[in-house]
Amino acid sequence: MVLLRSGSDKNGDCICAKRFSDFIINNIIPKYDMFSENELSYIKHLIEKVLELTLKIRNKIPNTEAIEQIIFDSKLLLAHPTFNNIFSRREIHDNPVAILRNKYILKLFRISEELCESLKMQYYAFECDDISDLSKNWGEKDVLVGTLKNREQLNVCLRESFYHAPKERVGNRKIKYIAIYQSKNLFGNYGGIYYWGRVLKTEVLKRSDITQIPKKSSELYYKYTIDKWYKLNRPIKSSSEGYLFGYTNLFMLFRAREIYQLYFKDYDEYKFFASLSLAISEKYNNVSYCYKDTNVYIKDGALIICKNEKIVFGICLSDYCKNMSYHWERIKQVYNKLNCDENR
Repeated sequence: MVLLRSGSDKNGDCICAKRFSDFIINNIIPKYDMFSENELSYIKHLIEKVLELTLKIRNKIPNTEAIEQIIFDSKLLLAHPTFNNIFSRREIHDNPVAILRNKYILKLFRISEELCESLKMQYYAFECDDISDLSKNWGEKDVLVGTLKNREQLNVCLRESFYHAPKERVGNRKIKYIAIYQSKNLFGNYGGIYYWGRVLKTEVLKRSDITQIPKKSSELYYKYTIDKWYKLNRPIKSSSEGYLFGYTNLFMLFRAREIYQLYFKDYDEYKFFASLSLAISEKYNNVSYCYKDTNVYIKDGALIICKNEKIVFGICLSDYCKNMSYHWERIKQVYNKLNCDENR
C-alpha cells in the first residue's frame, strides 16, 4: 500500500507531516504485532488528533498542498488494516504514561506534538485574516513588540514563559500577544524577532515581585504569562541597532520580513507597500497604481510618484532595493507632506 506521494517537500508542515507518516509506515505498521491493543489505540488516537487539527486549519486558511497532503496521508493511515477493530479508549488517551514507555510510541508522540504545534501556528497566522475586519480595525494593535536589556533575559523569558513591561509605558492597552525583539546591539547577526507567544494571563505587580528577574523597585509592571513560545517560521530581520518597543497586529507579525513592516498606519498603506514589493520582486515593468490621489509608476527601472501630473518622488529601483526601510520612510514623508499641504 502506497501511503505517500513522492517528491521533495519545501513546506515545513509538509516535511513534519512526512516524518510523522514515514515513522508509522516504517516503524509501527511492519511491527504491529509487537504492540498491544491499548498501544495501537493510542497510535490511532495520535493520527486522529493530527487529522482533526488539520481539518480545522483547512477550514480557516486557503487550501494548500501541505494541508491537503496531511489530510490525505492521515486518512490513508487510518484506513490501513493495522487499525481495523482498534477502538478509542479515553482512559488511555488521557493518561498515556505507561503507553509512552514504549520507545517507538514515545518517538511518534514527540513527532506528532511537533506537527500539531506547527499546525497551530498556521491557525494563529490566519485567525485575523478577515479583510473587512482588518480594514476597519487595523488600529487595534494587540501584539506588544518587547525589548530585552541583555541576552540572559531572553533565556529567562523563554524558560519561564513570561514577559514583563512597565505599566506606565504600556498604559491600558489590551495585549493578547508578545513578540520578542532581539536588538543587533545584543544579538549581532541574530537581531530581529524570532519568538512570539499568546498571553495567557496579565498581572499588575511591583517590579520587585517579579522574581524571575530580580530587581528592587516599587514601579508597577505588567507581567504577561505566556501560554507557549513559538518560533517564527521566518524571523523578522532587524534593520537598526537600537532598542525597539512598539505595537503591531497578528496579521503583520506573520507577514513582515523586516521590523519596519510591522508598523503600517492602516490597511491601505499595507496594500500599497505589498503591491509595490510584488511588482519590484517580480520585475514588472510599465505598471501603475493610484494611491491617495497620486499616480505611482514603475517604469524603466524607476519608481515615480506623481501628483497632478508633477513628480513628487522618484528613485532608481536598484537604489530603492538597497535600503528599502530608509526609502519607504522617505515615501511616507512625501505623503505626510502632501496631506499637510491639502489641509492648509
